[in-house]
Amino acid sequence: MAAEITLRQLRAFVAVLESGSFSEAAAAMHLSQAALSGLIKELEGRRT
Repeated sequence: MAAEITLRQLRAFVAVLESGSFSEAAAAMHLSQAALSGLIKELEGRRT
């Protein structure tokens, strides 16, 4: 069974796309860069 994409992961992905930068996206989401990277890593690691 495929893991669900969470709203938080989707928001993180969109924030990176819109800002073009992990550091700016993390700041906009009030997260550390490590936390943002973790969300993106979870999203990348999900199976379809």
